[in-house]
Order: sequence, then C-alpha cells, then structure tokens
Amino acid sequence: MIISSNIKSENDHYKIFEAVKITCAKLNSNIKSTKGRPRKYSDEQIVACILYGVKSSIFSLR
Repeated sequence: MIISSNIKSENDHYKIFEAVKITCAKLNSNIKSTKGRPRKYSDEQIVACILYGVKSSIFSLR
C-alpha cells in the first residue's frame, strides 16, 4: 500500500513510528546475537505498539 506524503505528515501514528525508528537506529548497536531463536518482532515494533496503546488508551492488546 502506498501512502501519499501529505497523508503521512498528518498521521500522528506514522510520526510516532518514524520517531521510534530514528531513535532505535541511533541507540542500537550492530552486534547481533546468533544464539537461540530469532526474534519475532523488532524492538522498534514493540516500542511503537506500546506507544500506540498508550496514545489510544488501549489497556490490553490481546
């Protein structure tokens, strides 16, 4: 799905996700653990989901 740039700039959730992505890129190191099971969700996705729930007053994401 392609979203036009003017809709992106108005979408609060998109702005939050982009801010989380930039912050995680600055904080994460390039060292990846090769042991164990691969992660299902990235740290960016988890933080963005938590922020979405807080902003939308969602108490459970089951």
